[in-house]
Order: sequence, then structure tokens, then C-alpha cells
Amino acid sequence: MDDKPAKREVHSGVAVTLLVVLALLPILYVLSIGPAFKAAGGSFTPTMRAFYKPLDWAAGVYPPFGRALVKYVNWWDSPRDE
Repeated sequence: MDDKPAKREVHSGVAVTLLVVLALLPILYVLSIGPAFKAAGGSFTPTMRAFYKPLDWAAGVYPPFGRALVKYVNWWDSPRDE
């Protein structure tokens, strides 16, 4: 029997998984700002400012994104019934 088709399927599965992870990383990066803000006690530390500087830049270039990002961070900062 020839194992080449099985190896090809494994390689294509790895490639698809890698592409999905690479596609999700930017989304997770953007979404991580809310929990990070809450975990930092409701203020941005200098390290956080540096880490999220690309989002600050994008918010300045595209104001609707900036407004949405501010609403998202404020949503994380708002008190909730626990």
C-alpha cells in the first residue's frame, strides 16, 4: 500500500489548522484589550499601552473602529451583578 495520500492529508490538515490559528490571532488580539483592561484594575499600564499601540493607531486612522473599541473597553469596565 502507498502511504503518500495519508501523509498528504496530514500535511493539509496541519496547513488548515495553521491558517485558522493565524486568522484568529488578530481577532483575539483585538478582543483581549477588554479583559486586559479589567485585569489591570481599569487603567492602562505603560506595558499595556505599548502592547496595544497598534489598536490606538488604528482607532486614530478609522474613527468608527475607535468608537467601537472604546465602547468595548467600557463594557468590560462597567460593573455587573455577580
